[in-house]
Amino acid sequence: MFVILSTRKNRELNITIQNLHDRAESNRRWHLEAEQRIEKAMELLEGQDTEQAQQLRAALKGGEQQ
Repeated sequence: MFVILSTRKNRELNITIQNLHDRAESNRRWHLEAEQRIEKAMELLEGQDTEQAQQLRAALKGGEQQ
């Protein structure tokens, strides 16, 4: 009986660990994709010198003013 409980607990722990790993990987991919979208937006704004373009660049850089 102890072996069955131990095996069941190990299985539950392994499932929990795998779920956490999957969630962390999903978050990592999401952050990477967000960074790529920001880089693409910055490229599209390159060469534009309007007030709106400056505001968008500042927002994409996290509020940093040029």
